[in-house]
Amino acid sequence: MSVISVNDISSLEVLNNALKQFYEQGLATVQGFASTLYKKIEYFESKESILLEKVRIAESALDSCYIARANDPPEYKRSCYSQEEALERAIANYNRYQTIMSQVMQTQSEYYASTETYNQSLHNLSSSSIPKLNAVITDMRKYYNDNEIIFSDRATLPGGINIGGTGFSGISDNEFEKFVRGNSPFGQKEAVVDEASRNNLSIEPTVDFETGDITQSAPLIAAGAITLGALITGGIILAKGAKNDEVGFLQNQLIDLGYKGLNGTVLISDDDFGNNTENALKKFQKDFGLDQTGVADEKVWKKLEEIKEGVPTFFELKKFFPGGKNENLAALWSTLKTDGEKFGITDKTLLAHFLAQVGHESIGLSSTTESLNYSVEALAETFKEHFFINDIPNGKYDAKLYGYINDANGKRIQYSREQDIGNIAYGNKNGNGNFESGEGYKYRGRGFMQLTGKDNFQGFTNFMKETGRSDVDFVEEPHRVAEPTYSALSALWFFKNKVLEDKRIINKSNPTVKQYTLVVNGGYNGLEDREKYFDKAIKMLGIEGIDKRI
Repeated sequence: MSVISVNDISSLEVLNNALKQFYEQGLATVQGFASTLYKKIEYFESKESILLEKVRIAESALDSCYIARANDPPEYKRSCYSQEEALERAIANYNRYQTIMSQVMQTQSEYYASTETYNQSLHNLSSSSIPKLNAVITDMRKYYNDNEIIFSDRATLPGGINIGGTGFSGISDNEFEKFVRGNSPFGQKEAVVDEASRNNLSIEPTVDFETGDITQSAPLIAAGAITLGALITGGIILAKGAKNDEVGFLQNQLIDLGYKGLNGTVLISDDDFGNNTENALKKFQKDFGLDQTGVADEKVWKKLEEIKEGVPTFFELKKFFPGGKNENLAALWSTLKTDGEKFGITDKTLLAHFLAQVGHESIGLSSTTESLNYSVEALAETFKEHFFINDIPNGKYDAKLYGYINDANGKRIQYSREQDIGNIAYGNKNGNGNFESGEGYKYRGRGFMQLTGKDNFQGFTNFMKETGRSDVDFVEEPHRVAEPTYSALSALWFFKNKVLEDKRIINKSNPTVKQYTLVVNGGYNGLEDREKYFDKAIKMLGIEGIDKRI
């Protein structure tokens, strides 16, 4: 008479329960996805009237501006370019809505097709695989009874259960192998359930029928052993509702990167995956080009590991630009890592010069659109070839009529005429038309290197289209250069094509910050600040000793 552990036969029942659990979760996923999809369609449909109303308001504001400024004298004629840009943005937003809505409807069609296939798979599982495994268990119990095999009450499980081998004591290997492989729904394959898998299978899942999310709350990795590598190899997935040490590990990673919860709420590490953690994770995913699922999966773990690589690493770049916005830092780090050398940044000295110019032009990666909100004094100093102050015959325009003025108490009593400043300062330059064309203001600086002028926007558009990177027409939509990814790419494009290929740089064996500044800026505005950034960059990159003023 043979003896077999009650827990040995329970192993097959664990597997059987796992299949049933998978079937139930599959149904929940289909239902949850359907609910989410319908909510998205309802949400986007509700947005159409709002976006159309914004277009109407922008059109009305532009008409009012034209009427109000129709009688301005030519020499002091005010422009309506902010209203024109507002209308352009409103129309562009509505057009993007139409594109997104089309994609959502396409997703709906694909959902119907894929759901049919998925439902068939679930049907096969419920009508074939589960019954077959039940039959195996029933036949095994009969086999035990027929052979007078009794059960002991031993509670110790082996380290792993091998359905095709020696996991069952009291039965010879050949007998068991012949029996199971002849009856198992797995055919000739071995199905192994190790201790970790058994623990995971025993966790009761939580199904969110609104979103289709399925989460587990028990610890997935041994305490003290949580690393990004372990999360990747363990295939760990975390979503809202999870409560374990792995969630705390994720929260600490996001906190170190400076991410916050809803409405800027400070994120805390409490091992509870709630709304704040989901919001911070979605922001991280957006910044680093991942799908904004709000679920921490292999892609998230790998990206968190990846940002510790590169020259500079993301953390070094964040320290270098402490006031930089995370989305800007992520875009610059990612683009430098993948495309830096392609755009001519082939050594650390060139990288230091690039970072010095970007640092000043973008105010430490905090701004990607040029502000022309100057005081009277600053306006005359910055654009001295166009504006004069106190009868100093620099330019032809009186700065006191264009810059802002504060009274003795600091109250603003005159606002700067930013559109007019742009059209005066940048009119008839770099492909821009005259003052009346409005192109000086329209093509003011955008991006990390402050791409300026219609010719440069056209050149960047041509490059992006020719290389298949984007089909955006930046001449028609210049404000989009200010988006993080385009800000980074436009800076690299300008640095390679307009700076490194400039004769004033090519003809120098060791160009200085001052020489780079002349090419980038057209003068020496902000030279001291650019030199400070350069000093900081060579220290970070470990190439100290270079004299920036030679």
